[in-house]
Amino acid sequence: MDSPITTLGVTTLSIHRVAATLEKLISRVEEPGSPSLLTEELSRRLCLQDPAFAWLREESEHARPRLLCEARHDELAGAPAGPGPGAREGLVSRWRQKERLKTTAVALVVCLNIGVDPPDVVRVSPCARTECWIDPLSMPAAKALDAIGKSLQVQYERWQPRAKYKMHLDPTTEDVKKLATSSRRAARGERVLFHYNGHGVPRPTANGEIWVFNRSYTQYIPLSLYDLQTWLGTPAIYVFDCSTAGQILHSFKQFMAQRAQEAEGYAPGAAGNGSAYAPSSAPSTASSLPEGGLPPSHPPADPMRSCILLCACGEADVLPQTADLPADLFTACLTTPIKVALRWFWARSAPRWRDALPEEELRAGLADRVPGKQTDRKTPLGELNWVFTAITDTIAWNVLPRALFQRLFRQDLLVASLFRNFLLADRVMRAHGCTPVSHPRLPPTHQHAMWQAWDMAAEACLLQLPAMLAPGSTVEYVPSPFFSEQLTAFELWLEHGSPDRPPPEQLPIVLQARSEYCFCFCQGGRGEWGRGGSPTVSAGAVPDGAHRAQGPSASAPLTLLNLSVLLSQVHRLRALVLLGRFLDMGSWAVDLALSVGIFPYVLKLLQTTAADLRATLVFIWAKIMAWDANPQVQGDLVKDGGHVYFVKQLDARGSGPGGPGAAPPAAAESRAQAAFVLAALCDGHPRGQLLCAKAGLLGAVLGQMPQALAALAAGPGAGGDGQSRRSSALLVKWLALVLGKAVEGQPALCAAAMAEQAHDIVARLLASADPEVRGAACFALGALIQVDPGEEEAEGEGEAAGAQPPASERWKQERAIACSLMEMVYDASPVVRGEVACALGRLASGHGLLFQAASTSALGLPPGLRGV
Repeated sequence: MDSPITTLGVTTLSIHRVAATLEKLISRVEEPGSPSLLTEELSRRLCLQDPAFAWLREESEHARPRLLCEARHDELAGAPAGPGPGAREGLVSRWRQKERLKTTAVALVVCLNIGVDPPDVVRVSPCARTECWIDPLSMPAAKALDAIGKSLQVQYERWQPRAKYKMHLDPTTEDVKKLATSSRRAARGERVLFHYNGHGVPRPTANGEIWVFNRSYTQYIPLSLYDLQTWLGTPAIYVFDCSTAGQILHSFKQFMAQRAQEAEGYAPGAAGNGSAYAPSSAPSTASSLPEGGLPPSHPPADPMRSCILLCACGEADVLPQTADLPADLFTACLTTPIKVALRWFWARSAPRWRDALPEEELRAGLADRVPGKQTDRKTPLGELNWVFTAITDTIAWNVLPRALFQRLFRQDLLVASLFRNFLLADRVMRAHGCTPVSHPRLPPTHQHAMWQAWDMAAEACLLQLPAMLAPGSTVEYVPSPFFSEQLTAFELWLEHGSPDRPPPEQLPIVLQARSEYCFCFCQGGRGEWGRGGSPTVSAGAVPDGAHRAQGPSASAPLTLLNLSVLLSQVHRLRALVLLGRFLDMGSWAVDLALSVGIFPYVLKLLQTTAADLRATLVFIWAKIMAWDANPQVQGDLVKDGGHVYFVKQLDARGSGPGGPGAAPPAAAESRAQAAFVLAALCDGHPRGQLLCAKAGLLGAVLGQMPQALAALAAGPGAGGDGQSRRSSALLVKWLALVLGKAVEGQPALCAAAMAEQAHDIVARLLASADPEVRGAACFALGALIQVDPGEEEAEGEGEAAGAQPPASERWKQERAIACSLMEMVYDASPVVRGEVACALGRLASGHGLLFQAASTSALGLPPGLRGV
């Protein structure tokens, strides 16, 4: 009898021809920039990266398929150019931040010297007095200074409650040095925030100096910014609230450029801790950086890359002294934006309301009487905060480059909050003759059209307050229509959008609106920021994000509001459906959505149990995993048990016991999408394989495969139509693929699947009329074959010696798999034949000595030469 190898006729040349033929076929049908039709699992096995083909890889370098050669791969920063283990890990799009920094230390310096005005300040009467909303003249100077310092810390703690706060009030140079160095030690390599209030000292000098006090408070002492840079190190963010603060930014850049030049003579480890550098000609105060300073390997190409500055005004500007404003207007905008925005809007709009509101209401002012909490979206104040967050993020998304937006608004909770509030400061301060400046520099945003939407929301809220606050009133607050209107605008854009036209400004509000709750959820902080029909896959297509858009494919950015709306009970379903329609426009839309910040939102939504969200949410995740299923995404998905969500959706067949936790019946396409997500999750991810198996993935797959196969075999006369058969084929195909991915490289899981007769169930798919189903079945059967060279060698020696093999049952099952695969050797589909070749190659690799013995026996070699 012929040996299996002789019957199969697999040779090096034939496998070369299979791979070359497949690549030619694929190259003919692929369009430039479209996702590859050669799936990753097939490409990895055909490019001979599987250990079973190590011997063939050495002989066939010329036959290796080309990977990562499409237009979309050129956009991936740092992606390897060739195949190999690092290729998959490097395939991470730009939406995921490579720098993960947090502000973990905050240093507050307040120089007021209450009761004594600096010599270069001429105050008008009346003038602005309040600091942190406290009048320093309403209490003794020492008590007022302490109250202002505590209030400033509380205002910052709202944005970053987990940071370590330290402050010095009216400090000396030595106090600032101790404060800065201790903050750097506490932050280590993370970011430090340095806040400087210089309202009680002279203006900064052109030599790059700010002012502090001596110990007796009889003199103003200059403090060099060069020394401050040395003590704080990098990364750091500076907030300077004083007149002519732009001069600080100018001097700061000069000193950083000087450091970059001095770094040419830098000596590693000069500071003794391996994390600082020593300039060859720097002043003694800058001989070394503290721990967590500049990187030890080399100074950064951009010396200002690790520094962020927010300054209250330009080089020649003086802070406003209007009595109706706080003296620290810039700080108030950064730390209490809603209060400032409402007060400023009320001051500008109150004269227009003389006929609409009683005189006492106009005198009392409504801006400080808005009820509720900023963290409760169901209250008027919380809703205003929600709208403000969405609008400022939308403005930033529209005016900033994507890389800068991600760096400032997606990397660090505190930095994102400050820059969002800095947009308000730019609007308010410019109205009073000051121009706030920053590094990185932001374009002017004070006249952006989205500010009109904020004014409308604020006005709608304030006009309801007189009736709500009246004694004995039972009037309830009417929520703002802002979000529903923006969703409507986004829906209209989806119907009429075009890639040749600029995206509408409303789009960032509807899709990218990142709420503080979810961003805090990603950062691991407290939850201060967070709290029509489903899209379908085109028949016969793989749910991998490669579907054609059913409407015009427009390259519009996502809106900020859709993301914050995703966590809202009122708008969540509608926002998810619109988001799914947007993602269905193509891979560019998925990449744009991820870069905007959708990932943490849809990840958090996997914790919900709402049945109406399941189909749409699974569709969205199928799009995400098709575009970027890198190990980091896989790890995030299983970290909080997100894989269980898809296992339940896959097992939602509408039959069997329906307990309290049972999922409602799901359509075949939705279950196919869930199977795709799980297959991408298990691909090359052993932990994901084990967790999915623990969640019951194998039982869910094997339990419904016979039913799905029966639905696939049902013809029109049996009650089935073309659409249902296509959906069944899609489901069966991905059930086989997810089974193969779940057990691939896991002997224990293979044994468990074999015990459930998985090979017999999958073998029934080989008779399907759909070649993709047959190919998926061949892949699953090949994955059930264990490849363990050490174990197989020992077992092979026992077989050659005539001993009873310890794994005879498994050998019997794998022999049955081989017999089933042999029937597909001459299949008309090249994909099926390629899968058969790979599966039988695994069989030959796992039982190498047995195949050698069979081949030598077939060739009639003497016993002494067998196995040579």
